[in-house]
Amino acid sequence: MCVLKAEKVNFGLSVMSDFCPLHQGKPLLETPNASPVVSVIMANYNGAEFIDQAIASVLTQTFLDLELLVSDDASTDDSRAIVRGIAARDARVKLLETSVNQGPAAARNRALDQARGEWIAIVDADDIVHADRFQRMLDIADREGLVGVADDLTYFSGTVLHPGASLLGGFCKTSPLAATPAMFLDGGTEGAPQLGYLKPMINRAAVGNLRYCEDMRIGEDFDFYLRFVLGGGQIHLLTQSFYLYRRHENSISHRLSPEDAEAMIAAQQKVLDQHPDLDATLVSKFAARKAALREAGEFEALVRDIKQRNFGQAIQRAGREPKLLKPLAQIAKSRFANKQHGRVSQATGGSVAGFLAPRAQARTSDTSPRVHVRTPTYDRPDALRRCLQSLIDQTWENWICDVYNDGGPATKEVVDRLNDTRIRFHQNTPRRLASKNIDTCFSRQNPHDADYFFVLEDDNSVLPRFMEDNIRLCETQGVHIVFRNQLIEFNSGTDAATTSTSGILDEKFREGRYAPDVFRLSLIADIGVSNGGLFWSRNCGSDLEVHAECSATLQEYLRTFAIDEPIYVAMEPLAVWADNGEATTRDMGSSAGYFRRELSLKKSVGILQRAAWRLASAQDKMAFLTHPAFRYPEAQRARGLVKSHIGLRAGTKIGLAETVRLAVRGGIVRLIGRPEPCVEAFVHRHSAGSA
Repeated sequence: MCVLKAEKVNFGLSVMSDFCPLHQGKPLLETPNASPVVSVIMANYNGAEFIDQAIASVLTQTFLDLELLVSDDASTDDSRAIVRGIAARDARVKLLETSVNQGPAAARNRALDQARGEWIAIVDADDIVHADRFQRMLDIADREGLVGVADDLTYFSGTVLHPGASLLGGFCKTSPLAATPAMFLDGGTEGAPQLGYLKPMINRAAVGNLRYCEDMRIGEDFDFYLRFVLGGGQIHLLTQSFYLYRRHENSISHRLSPEDAEAMIAAQQKVLDQHPDLDATLVSKFAARKAALREAGEFEALVRDIKQRNFGQAIQRAGREPKLLKPLAQIAKSRFANKQHGRVSQATGGSVAGFLAPRAQARTSDTSPRVHVRTPTYDRPDALRRCLQSLIDQTWENWICDVYNDGGPATKEVVDRLNDTRIRFHQNTPRRLASKNIDTCFSRQNPHDADYFFVLEDDNSVLPRFMEDNIRLCETQGVHIVFRNQLIEFNSGTDAATTSTSGILDEKFREGRYAPDVFRLSLIADIGVSNGGLFWSRNCGSDLEVHAECSATLQEYLRTFAIDEPIYVAMEPLAVWADNGEATTRDMGSSAGYFRRELSLKKSVGILQRAAWRLASAQDKMAFLTHPAFRYPEAQRARGLVKSHIGLRAGTKIGLAETVRLAVRGGIVRLIGRPEPCVEAFVHRHSAGSA
């Protein structure tokens, strides 16, 4: 299988009016290849609002040897004129037109019949693909000998990515993973991804005469892929995402009418008739999907009755199928909750421009997830040597570490002596000082196209299974952040150094997945996250970088507050935290005295505690003293409520004298303490729309 390499072109990628460089200047390609490597199929119906962005993302690929077949389904808007204008400038674009609207399946079939490429790639007219997508996927297919590859889809709206939202999530434990008929049929059950939404690249010879079912206007992709794999074809799933899937009001993908449901059931029956020898397990999965489709059709009919105020008919339908009332109630409850407690601001999701930023070159030797380690350091060469050696000793080998040095030349000597090409040295010029050096390590930037990240300060270390086990938890628990328990090293860097036998979270948390509002309540009893315990994926929606000048200690409180998605607390201690506060704070850059710093910290933390309490649900507030998610003693939780002036009544758990002492202490802090300047703005930014 021959895969041609293309010279990289440097088109700037932005997302709005300047996204497409096709509206000006000379044609990008005047003479197309008669036999292109890739035929891109784009079905379109009234897609004028987004089609120029979709086309631009295809034509600015680093892989040039392609054709784009835009199959228009009798659009009535300006989309055909837009395509004609682009085609006049780039001969790789061909517009296929029809005078009768026949649906997306027929549109794609027209393009399939005229495709000349060795590979078929599906891209929708309202989506965007990364500039490296075709080259990267072709490289993987060529290296692995595959006939079909499909990357993950990242969801977005406007110019904002949906926080942590993608089609596959942690579904792929290995990559590439062959998609089976059972995987397609299981879609939507028990969290399994609906693989019908995939936008694969498939070798045209493997497609052969297979075409989309034109009786369907929804679900035609699923039907096509299912028939392809049942016929012996293979589509391999990749953990990487190079495809942005747009969610907007005009999308038909999530609107299943009763008529659509019946068409999908009929198409499924045809598949069964064509494969009479399927094993019993697959047959049962077909039956389960048929029942789910029928129920979905009935539910949509019920919703339609209600919207049209046909209440008598709606009552009759609900009477025949009372189980339809449960999802109806769930939708109503969800909409009410979103209205009252809208949890995610657009700012937390990351930007489309960030997703489309240039990525590192394709990996040639390891398709396993890559981990990017960020190590801030300052004149502690012996500690740094041990820290980096703990990375070299990891059971997970696909990692890269960037060392950000704020000190002298001894750090580079350590890196040079270790002589591991995965460790890269960077000298901070000018110096950042400790807090900023640490905070920058939580940046969303992804220069190595990594899949996972963590920060390892120079005096800390990780045990050999740290990366491997955290990746496993992200993939199996469906989360994008893991908070890992840590051992404590006392007297670090001295002959008297000892390591604890228990972890710092042992008496604080329980193993498991935490909702963000519950996790924030840990601020009231104690500090939440520590820098060395956080491990996150590229799909993490929470911005862990503070973006403001403050002490490194306060940063950890702020990061706890900033986590706005589920987080998994892993209780097995696989990291080591050095208890050497004096050595750590010597490079903070603060000129304030100890007393003033402590007052400022406590006033700032109090603001965060009260904000976390406001964001918590009434149920979680009532249960806080005995909430089963935490192991904090009840008295410790009560002290936090009293000291932060959240709930003086909790003093009944600790006695009158202790209540008075803590309340007065908290009052003094609130009266004369000055919060660090960034705190109130930080709280406002991260709780906007949440109250």
